[in-house]
Amino acid sequence: MSEVKEQMLRARELIQQKQYDEARLLLMTIDHDKAREWLAQLDRIQQKQPTPQPVVSQPVAPQPVNVTVKEKRKVPGCLGISLGVGCGAPLFFCIGLIVIVAVIAAVIQSQKEDATEKIVDANAGHGTLENPIPVGQWAAFTGGQVTAQRIVRPATEMVEGFNQFNSNPATGAEYVLLWFDLRCTEDRCVPRVDLKIRLVDSAGKQWGEPTIVMLDDDFDDTDAVSGAAIGGWQAFEYPSNEPIQAIWIEWGDETLYLLPPTA
Repeated sequence: MSEVKEQMLRARELIQQKQYDEARLLLMTIDHDKAREWLAQLDRIQQKQPTPQPVVSQPVAPQPVNVTVKEKRKVPGCLGISLGVGCGAPLFFCIGLIVIVAVIAAVIQSQKEDATEKIVDANAGHGTLENPIPVGQWAAFTGGQVTAQRIVRPATEMVEGFNQFNSNPATGAEYVLLWFDLRCTEDRCVPRVDLKIRLVDSAGKQWGEPTIVMLDDDFDDTDAVSGAAIGGWQAFEYPSNEPIQAIWIEWGDETLYLLPPTA
């Protein structure tokens, strides 16, 4: 078992024991996307917990009240309202910053749309949700090629067999396993960093990996240099009896849809 998996298992045990601070310290030392996901989950868990109030055992002396000087309360500006932080700058400055942020977001979105349109053209017009890449064909990205030709569904027993600490899927859901192969054409390909993969249902909703799961031959644990090929399993928690319409893959600014293989 890899060192990362051993550390993640230990972190899982600490979370199950509600030792959140110890789990957080351990997860902060792990350079893995899954560790960062768990840290985000810990943030949500701890935010829901009530903050204990200190018990005052001694009487508190009354504090003097200054009746001649009234402290001016700082009101967050527009940037504070939109970003959740205080802004003491002039209103026009805050508005200017918001406009800049909005423009940058629009430019990034436009770049992604342009890159996706070009990569769909490079795949002979395949790769959209309406016209996904057929099973058995490679999805060609700028950084490499990806295909999914093996699926296990339901895969709950197989996932539990990979590791005894893997929990059952949520009620109404099941585990789905897909085996992905990747041919790297850029200097280095690291799936856990480069790729985002989701399953798309009939309503267009995307379903990702479960929060905590350990796999043998995990696709996220692979990496390759230019010219090499790698492969591995990717797990998804997906609604039972719901057809999989497509596989959504984002690599950098490029997005392609693939048809799922049949079980």
